[in-house]
Amino acid sequence: MAKSVGQRIFDSFTNPESAAEAKEYAKSVYSAWKDTSASLSRISISALLLIIVFELIVYEPTGTVISVGTLTLGNAPVIQVALPAAVAFLFYDSCRLTFRWLELQRAYRVLIRISAPAQSDNALDLLVAPNLPSLWTIGPFYARRRVDARMIVIAWGISFVVTFVTPIAFECQAYYRLTEKFGYGNIFLWVSAGVTIIIGSYTGIYMLLNYYTGEPVSLQRRNSPSSSGLGWPDSAGD
Repeated sequence: MAKSVGQRIFDSFTNPESAAEAKEYAKSVYSAWKDTSASLSRISISALLLIIVFELIVYEPTGTVISVGTLTLGNAPVIQVALPAAVAFLFYDSCRLTFRWLELQRAYRVLIRISAPAQSDNALDLLVAPNLPSLWTIGPFYARRRVDARMIVIAWGISFVVTFVTPIAFECQAYYRLTEKFGYGNIFLWVSAGVTIIIGSYTGIYMLLNYYTGEPVSLQRRNSPSSSGLGWPDSAGD
């Protein structure tokens, strides 16, 4: 079985003297984590904007031009037919970046565990996590107060609706409306539906594989002597 991200990191920094190297590598990981966060934010919001645009144009007569912010689309039939497939691809890409985001977060937390255990003990590694839209809430959080924990539960609920319920409901409703509007003889409609089904299937498979092959992060220190006071975790999986 392939090693997890956390295990590979612990194997690469095998002694307390590696703390300085881990700290330097953590900077590169954080930079990649931040870039991934920016891409994920941009793509997830774009997917939701395309859903809004589709709902605006599908009920309008052909020839109407719809503008949402800087996004302007004509109401041509091919645009209407292609939008659901584009939304499916954006959600797939958001899913891919989500797992990439989580992988980099795990790597960063393990590196901080190695290079600065006191910061890790106080959850300061979570404090500097790159920002994501509230509609796309992922990763662990540090809840200092009871109200923080409740807000996290609400955020997870909203994120579940946006990331799981919304894409499926949208695609079903979109193709129902398109077949009602253009009939079953439109070849481009069938192509778009086929592409959407393939992308949706791969997204589901990708999520299941990541879910069942992932390993929980263990950031607990072992009570073993070391010159720097840094212990190593019993499990380095992510």
